[in-house]
Amino acid sequence: MTRDLFPEIQAAVKALENQITVTESEIVKMKESISETKRLVRAWRKAVAAVNPKGGHQEKEGRTRSGFRLVRSRAYRSHDSTRPESLMGGTAC
Repeated sequence: MTRDLFPEIQAAVKALENQITVTESEIVKMKESISETKRLVRAWRKAVAAVNPKGGHQEKEGRTRSGFRLVRSRAYRSHDSTRPESLMGGTAC
């Protein structure tokens, strides 16, 4: 079903379609640039790791490589020397 639209509306729709096409092509270029940059960063990290195995990026203590917190079992936590109870020599009230 076709509608007869005002010429101004047709021109506006055509302009929007052209802008959408341009924007989509810009997005594709940006994605390609990002993937190239990621590959470059991976290569740099490999080069740094080859020269300095313990260098590169430092991981936060108590977290996995993806950033999640490590959860210890209760048995392990009860022997933890950094807890205030164990430092005081007794249990907290």
